[in-house]
Amino acid sequence: MRIVWTLPAKFYLKEILAYHKEVAGAKVSKKIKEALLSAPKQLINFQELGSIEEFEPYEYRSIITGHYKIIYRIVMSNIYIIDVFDTRQNPEKVKRNL
Repeated sequence: MRIVWTLPAKFYLKEILAYHKEVAGAKVSKKIKEALLSAPKQLINFQELGSIEEFEPYEYRSIITGHYKIIYRIVMSNIYIIDVFDTRQNPEKVKRNL
């Protein structure tokens, strides 16, 4: 298994990190980055660790890291990170990349 970050997920990750760098500083942004990049690594050995998300037509799963939900999809031998979503936002926004 390998982890693949999709372009939208990379975009939202960069947005999150830029926001925290501006508001809280580079140290906080770096800490969040490390947490968000390391969390999906546990999926390599435990692909179905995350909760099932109720989106169609595919089965999506998610793991929570801090205030962030990392949404992923398993396709053959790849784990695609679809989105990184701040759980403090409107939950309807999470459907943006699905």
